[in-house]
Amino acid sequence: MYRNFTPFWSSPESVKSDYRKILALLFVATLVAVPACTQQQGYPLEGVVVEKRGGIASYWRVNKRISEGEKPLAGARVVVSFDQAGTDLVFGVATTDENGNYSIMIDSLPPSKTKSATYFITVEKAGYKKLVSEISLGRFAHALVNTIVLKPADDP
Repeated sequence: MYRNFTPFWSSPESVKSDYRKILALLFVATLVAVPACTQQQGYPLEGVVVEKRGGIASYWRVNKRISEGEKPLAGARVVVSFDQAGTDLVFGVATTDENGNYSIMIDSLPPSKTKSATYFITVEKAGYKKLVSEISLGRFAHALVNTIVLKPADDP
């Protein structure tokens, strides 16, 4: 009874037509999806700048946490540059808020000018030892969230 039954949607002509429609739909979806996936959305380089007495020098560490003995430092200038002098800027200048927080939005990262493909982060505030450090940047860089510890200049 069901042996010779052929549903109306499975005729060879309609199957070919359906496949063509499905392929066309997949093609259009791919054209729309690929540019959306390749667009780079910005990502932040962010952290907190703190002061700490008793250390040897200013330094930075990966994470954004204020440890015991550290105080947030407002008004510190944070710069990402191509050079150690901090004059050839990659992005704008950030200034820490009253809680020591800063954020620099990285919309499109220009190629580094160093052989090691790194950049330099410079953090300074009057009365503190300046920090200049090499930093790796990119969407998955470990230093995108950090704590920068500045040592007071009058601290021996």
